Amino acid sequence: MVGWLSLVIVVVVVVVVVVVVVVVVVVVLLLVLVVTVVVGGVVAVGHVVVAVFTQVPLQYKFFANTISQCPEYWDDEEQIRADLELEATGNDKAETFLAMVRAQRALVERFLAAELDKADDAGAPDENDSRDDNPKSDTDRISKTTERK
Repeated sequence: MVGWLSLVIVVVVVVVVVVVVVVVVVVVLLLVLVVTVVVGGVVAVGHVVVAVFTQVPLQYKFFANTISQCPEYWDDEEQIRADLELEATGNDKAETFLAMVRAQRALVERFLAAELDKADDAGAPDENDSRDDNPKSDTDRISKTTERK
C-alpha cells in the first residue's frame, strides 16, 4: 500500500512541475513579445507583421504584408517581370503591373516610416460620401449612366 501511495505522490509532483515550467515559458514568451512591441515596434506574429496592421490602411494591408514577408522578391523588378512572362503576360500589362507595384510599395514604405498617417486613406473611396456623382458600385455607375440618357 505504501508503495502505491509514494508512486502516486511522485507522479503528482512531476505533473505539477511540468505544468509550472510550461506556464513560466508561456509567460516569458508573452513578456518578450510585449517588450519587443513596445520598444522595437515591429514583430512578426504568425506571418503577419504588427506594424502592417497598426500603420497601413486597409486597402494596402495585403500588399504591405507581402512585401514585409518577402522584400527581396518585391524589390527585384526583373524577377517579377520574368514571372509575369511565365504567365504569358504581355509587355504592356507587365509594365502596368510593375508601375502599380512601385506605386504601392512607395506608399506602404511611407506609411511604415510614419510619413503618412493611417487615417490618410491615399485615395480610397469615402464610404460616407453620399454625392450622386460618386457611385458606390459598378451597378450604381451603370444605373446613373442610363438615367442620364
